[in-house]
Amino acid sequence: MRYQYGESRGRLSPLLFLSALAVVVGVLGGCGSSDSGQDVQPEPEAAAAGSSRCPTKSDARALAARGVDWNDCDLNHADLTSAYLRDAKLTDAKLIRANLTGSDLTGAKLSYADLIYADLGGSNLTGARLNGADLRYADLTSASLRDASLRYTNLTSANLRYADLSGADLRHAYLGGANLTEANLSGANLSAATCNNSTRWPDGAKGHGSTCPKP
Repeated sequence: MRYQYGESRGRLSPLLFLSALAVVVGVLGGCGSSDSGQDVQPEPEAAAAGSSRCPTKSDARALAARGVDWNDCDLNHADLTSAYLRDAKLTDAKLIRANLTGSDLTGAKLSYADLIYADLGGSNLTGARLNGADLRYADLTSASLRDASLRYTNLTSANLRYADLSGADLRHAYLGGANLTEANLSGANLSAATCNNSTRWPDGAKGHGSTCPKP
């Protein structure tokens, strides 16, 4: 009987050994994937999180960065105080009543942006493109608009007191009711720009009709 038991055990041992080996290999394989983390794929929800190009109004300031692409984004009433937005893409963006005081918009592209009642006091818009933008009633007090492109821009009743518009391109811009008291217009191009009797010039004078005086 001991011989038969030994013989039986001899036949079963390889099978048991192979089964145990398969279990060990499986366990080790699982541990390797877990420890390395290289084969773990992100969950679909995690991969999609934050993928939206347009920020929410509440986190726009925190996400502001050079060259951000916020074309066509709705940022009405957004707080972008002192935001760093150099070379930002804001074409056709909605920025009605947005707070952009002290923001750095050097070289930003704001063509056709809606900036009605926006606060841009003290902001840096040097070299920015604002062609066709709507800046009605916007506050641009002490803003730097040096060499900015403002062709066909609507500046109706905009506050441009102490603004630096030296070298700015204001061709075909509408300046009816704009306040340019103490503004720097040296070298600005006002060809075909439209004014009215309410437009206030750097010297405080008004009454030029629809013809904008040369700087």
